[in-house]
Amino acid sequence: MEKKRTIKKTEYDKNGFTDIVKFVYIAIIFSVYMIVTHNKYFDITKTRYLFFVSVSILFIIFYLAAGAITKIFKDEKFEMGNLGIDKPDFKLPVTWMQFFLICNIISFLFSAQRKSSFYGEEGRYMGFYMSFVICVVIIFLSKGLKTCEWLYMLFLATTFFSYTVAIAQHMGSDFMHYRDGISKKQFHVFMSTFGNINIYASFIVISLAVAISVFVFSRKTVYNIFAGIIVVMGGMSMMVANSDSVYMGIFAIVVVLFALAIRDGYVFKMLVCISGLATGNLISALVNRYIVKEYDKRAGVARFLDNTRTALILTAVALLALLIAYFMRNRTEHINKKRASLIFLIAVGAGLVVFVITGNVLKLSLFDFNYKWGTYRGYIWTKCVELFNEAPLMRKLFGYGQETVRMLTVSNFHDEMLEITERVYDNAHNELLQYLLTIGFFGVVSYVGMVATTFIYILKNKKRNIITYISASVISGYFVQSLINLNQPMTTPLFFVFMAMGVGNAAYVNKT
Repeated sequence: MEKKRTIKKTEYDKNGFTDIVKFVYIAIIFSVYMIVTHNKYFDITKTRYLFFVSVSILFIIFYLAAGAITKIFKDEKFEMGNLGIDKPDFKLPVTWMQFFLICNIISFLFSAQRKSSFYGEEGRYMGFYMSFVICVVIIFLSKGLKTCEWLYMLFLATTFFSYTVAIAQHMGSDFMHYRDGISKKQFHVFMSTFGNINIYASFIVISLAVAISVFVFSRKTVYNIFAGIIVVMGGMSMMVANSDSVYMGIFAIVVVLFALAIRDGYVFKMLVCISGLATGNLISALVNRYIVKEYDKRAGVARFLDNTRTALILTAVALLALLIAYFMRNRTEHINKKRASLIFLIAVGAGLVVFVITGNVLKLSLFDFNYKWGTYRGYIWTKCVELFNEAPLMRKLFGYGQETVRMLTVSNFHDEMLEITERVYDNAHNELLQYLLTIGFFGVVSYVGMVATTFIYILKNKKRNIITYISASVISGYFVQSLINLNQPMTTPLFFVFMAMGVGNAAYVNKT
């Protein structure tokens, strides 16, 4: 009989008060934060910003109070979260988290627009105040976190509601009246509990990373079933969101989780998820063809997938692969799973190289980079690079200050921007470029270092659990989609919370 694994008592087990504070905070972020509104879509960005920072400040206060109680009444050691930077270990995420915080502080102190940089009201409210709160939160959560699978089910329950709202809106039923007062021409731009379609697309990436991970790697049947339902709804919602960023993010998630599934022997369940996504897409394509009379016509990848014949073929291929895997499930025991996982990743990398080369040779529109590329992302990216190249050394290193992109675009090429794009940009629509301009080269390096070391650190977790898989997939999916999307107070904080949970759980498990 297999012996039960006993957990050695450590400081992480003893700090029960701080554990409770962490769980309550995460539960609020995974539920109320994702659906709270004030004046429907009209002030949703500011509302989420205010809610997140308010709840996070309370978390910081209660966390410190819980630590003090632990110290005073139980006479036990309490650590604030490895805030010191003596002898930094660059292999640890917390080191890069602290550098990211320092870069934000320096950037704010030398901001070209310090007042607006503090709150970020000239942009998307991702100012210094928000950045500082996020950094402190992730450092505290990274200290240690017990496995808490139920929290992810709470997240998926909220996801179910958000998906339902978006799908119903697409089919003509705005039962929550979120669109009241919005011009009918703008209906397709705002949806679900997140407003703008690009933000909703970002949420779909995060939520599907959670759902697929739970379905494939959770050992609880009830969780598997509910997560499977969310996967199918997610497949439907991707079409509703009509944003290419969602497909980029999902591709990254599928690649990472498929590699882990091969290594850990869950290929069949992973193929079930892929079939679920394809089925959801097929349902949306059929709904668009036979039920919905008027809707915003698909663009980019969504246009290709909105074709019912294409959707049917992809679903059939996914189901065929699933059938083959079912009959071969007992014939792969002799395969070296680690080697197979590596071969899979190499094959995907080679496939991407071939795709890029072929696209350039054939001169596909995707590879024709100009001002109109990606709904004028080509324009704002080009201008952001020009602004960085022309910036003085100090600005190159530490940026112009948080949320200063609008100031830069208006003061340097306002008339041209309106003439070409008919809008004023307050964001680079690429998070790396956004950080490059606002917190500088060192800020980008610290951010990328934090993301990379976190990904590696949680995968080196000596006892993988559901948090490992969820955190790895959220990090990969969000980071990839952020290359053509924007940071904002509705999903960017979620990314950091998931990242911190992965680090905290790995720290807890590695020291038990």
